[in-house]
Amino acid sequence: MAEEMPFDLMVRFGPVPPRGAGHKNIESVRQALGRYRIYGAALASNRAIQYDPISGNIQTADAARQSPTMPVIVAGAVLDPRIFVGVPPKPPEGTRIYYILPATQGYALPYAPLRSLLKSMPHNLPLYFEARREGDATQIGAILREVGYAGAPVFLGGCTGSALNEAISVAKSHDFVGLTTHGMRGIGEVQHAVKVLGANRVLFASGSPSESLSAAIALVKLAGLPPEERAAVFGANARRLLGIATPAGA
Repeated sequence: MAEEMPFDLMVRFGPVPPRGAGHKNIESVRQALGRYRIYGAALASNRAIQYDPISGNIQTADAARQSPTMPVIVAGAVLDPRIFVGVPPKPPEGTRIYYILPATQGYALPYAPLRSLLKSMPHNLPLYFEARREGDATQIGAILREVGYAGAPVFLGGCTGSALNEAISVAKSHDFVGLTTHGMRGIGEVQHAVKVLGANRVLFASGSPSESLSAAIALVKLAGLPPEERAAVFGANARRLLGIATPAGA
């Protein structure tokens, strides 16, 4: 796997209530990535998800900046439309991707504050959009059309089974929408997504440590993809998306 330089588009950072499990510091993240030979990862803050997006996103950005060069760790910012009051959120310096997590945060779609949030903000950073529940991907596609979204790529994640088929249908209708492997459960799901959308629109993400990193890796390794497609899904796509340089000779 080392030559593929895997990059995880979603690692959750910080303790997960109520037990406090999870990556409590950046060294814990680095050790987990090193254990599985993961080249790098983008972080989503558990504090931002569970309590306060402002302080949680800042904490995560600070931790990412303080991390040594390898593995490459970059910050994501969680957007929480439940607290949106009309002012576009300003992401912390160094933020490379936004996370929007309706099912995890417990709000239904369609959701008027989410529509207003997307209308108000610049569309200059990629969006990871959780589409775990049936019907969510359809609503996300409708919201993107309503707000006239025409910015950075959008990736649907957390999907398996019928929700994944729905997400693939939405992605087929929008050339700026792709998928992540996060949430996929069946080995054939990765292969199917790549066959329908192309390898350049499917990105590796684990959602670890809330979900198994080893299982997420195995799902891609066992998908039966040609080497070039597997390398694209595992890391090349994400590194290009986030502007992360590939070392010379890699």
